[in-house]
Amino acid sequence: AVKAIRELGARTVLLDAAPAVDALGEPDRTLFMRYYYEEDKLKTIAAELGLSQTAAKQRLFRGRKALRAALKGVETP
Repeated sequence: AVKAIRELGARTVLLDAAPAVDALGEPDRTLFMRYYYEEDKLKTIAAELGLSQTAAKQRLFRGRKALRAALKGVETP
């Protein structure tokens, strides 16, 4: 039961995060989705998007920061 509740909580957070992720511009949205949701390797994603790994890491950092700000105050179960 605890696992099911955790999974439900994770899904709720993902649903709450969806509009914030959609608000990220390109290529940040693609980078974020592929890295965190599809779990592709950063090196591969960066190469396909024409970014250095350093630039990709910086974009992920800024994306996480934007998501934290957008989700501030959203309660999780």
